[in-house]
Amino acid sequence: RQRQQLSQQLYDQWNTQVFDGGLPPVPLVWNPRLTSTAGQVVDDGSQNRLKASSEERVPVRLELSTKVLDCEARLRTTLAHEMCHVAAWAVSGEFRQHHGAAFWAWARRFEARVPGISVTTCHNYEVHAPFRWQCANNSCGKQYHRHKRSIDPAKHVCSRCNGRLMYLGKFSRDGKLVSSAAAAATPGGTPGGNAFSQFVKTHFAQTKRELPTGTPHKELMSRLAADYKLHKSSQQQQQLGEVLDKESRVEVVEVLSSEDEAGSSGVPPQGGRGASADQQGVEGLLSFLHRLDLAETD
Repeated sequence: RQRQQLSQQLYDQWNTQVFDGGLPPVPLVWNPRLTSTAGQVVDDGSQNRLKASSEERVPVRLELSTKVLDCEARLRTTLAHEMCHVAAWAVSGEFRQHHGAAFWAWARRFEARVPGISVTTCHNYEVHAPFRWQCANNSCGKQYHRHKRSIDPAKHVCSRCNGRLMYLGKFSRDGKLVSSAAAAATPGGTPGGNAFSQFVKTHFAQTKRELPTGTPHKELMSRLAADYKLHKSSQQQQQLGEVLDKESRVEVVEVLSSEDEAGSSGVPPQGGRGASADQQGVEGLLSFLHRLDLAETD
């Protein structure tokens, strides 16, 4: 609502300040589907009946990208550019050239009347897509950024090497991890996310501090992937040791249990009275020592 109000206020203000009120009241539409284009003036053909020729263009609406224009500075620059297009169509009647002489005349006028505005034909805005995935193949490592959690690692693979994709989490504009798969269920996964995402969430800040300032995010994630591989290998070795230790203890219990069962069955082992061979040997030694002691006493 705020961006709609701000964009409308700027349009009305600049229409008076730059174009002397000559622009038509074009609806401003915030379009979430524009992911690479910051804005555009649209003639959808609904006003063809008003055209004097097939070449004529009527500005039906002015679309602004909700994903690209995420700050006021970008909005101001883009809206100024698109308003020059509206003027080129609706006021100057320039239809054939997208950035023709009329467009540039309005652009220079805009820059002269509104301080701080620079009208150009392209932008270099880095579009922030908060949700990220990365190919698990260390020799690839391709990353995928999306505005929504639209990638399902259970269904989708890397477009470069067909490797398995790992969900990294949600990141802020400055590259900080906001939340990982541990905060919610990964699409196609289970609540709590996968182990790698939890590892990234736990070690991301520390690993970033250990690397040189300005290290690219791809190298940072490669380091985390390598550390996770070592961590996972260590865990597997520990689990294997625990399993082997458990199995050895089970075997000892079974031996003792079988002897107890034999002794309680009423069928004593050879030697009589249910005593084991070791027990008989100890008793015989004690008896011998006792007799020897009596003989010495005599």
